[in-house]
Amino acid sequence: MKRKITVFTFLAMSLLVASELFSNSDGALNLTGAPGEGDCSACHRNTESPDINSSINISVEGNPTFYEPGKIYTINVESFYPNRQRFGFGVSARQKGVTFIPVGEFIQIQDSGLRVSDFVTHTAIKTYGSGSRKWSFKWKAPESNLGPIKFYLSGIASNNDNTADGDFLLQDSLELDFQFPSGLKEENKFDFNIAVVPDENILFATFQLEESERVLITMYNMEGRLMKELFDSHLNKGDQILKLDFPGNAPGGIYTIEIGTPTKKGVKKIVIK
Repeated sequence: MKRKITVFTFLAMSLLVASELFSNSDGALNLTGAPGEGDCSACHRNTESPDINSSINISVEGNPTFYEPGKIYTINVESFYPNRQRFGFGVSARQKGVTFIPVGEFIQIQDSGLRVSDFVTHTAIKTYGSGSRKWSFKWKAPESNLGPIKFYLSGIASNNDNTADGDFLLQDSLELDFQFPSGLKEENKFDFNIAVVPDENILFATFQLEESERVLITMYNMEGRLMKELFDSHLNKGDQILKLDFPGNAPGGIYTIEIGTPTKKGVKKIVIK
């Protein structure tokens, strides 16, 4: 009886080890190398230096250096490593200098076989390649100006021996700055001031209109997602002072206020404590 128990224990341990080795075959969502996160070396390791001809690259189709609010972009990730047959990756997007808070929205491309949430990573079936592997997905930029946004990429080139050893870590990053929407020149920025009365959940916006026109005021969270439309109406020419209510359940943090007319747009950040 004791011998049977011993054999069972050995088998159970073998299954446990195998389970651990395959646990991230579908990719780990939060190991992209972004500030405050780990990277692929949390599960894969190698004591040797990688091949000088190896690389991993992240790029935006069309190679823009700026993002426009709300625009959808195609992101490509490509990994190269001579004689390697399996590759993996993880990508996140962060407001530059801000940790943990994802920005924009990752979107699955049909039949891409990727896992998409606040992160993007591979699935096991999409890890195979002969010396290289490419993945593509889409990213929708935040609806407001969050300043520079940085994409973090962590990947591996695996020796495919079903262990955590002998796999090489590869990393890259990409930064996009904000750009006003196409057709809106930078000199057409909308100038305004904003004051916060947090105890009363009130904002005061002051600005001047050179002509009578429609004014839209919106509030976005740190992820660039719309929190509330604060004002949308036609105003007469001249000086304006608007009292605006912001969501009473808004947690403390940094928010973006955007004011726009048909020809101008301005953005400012506020802090709610």
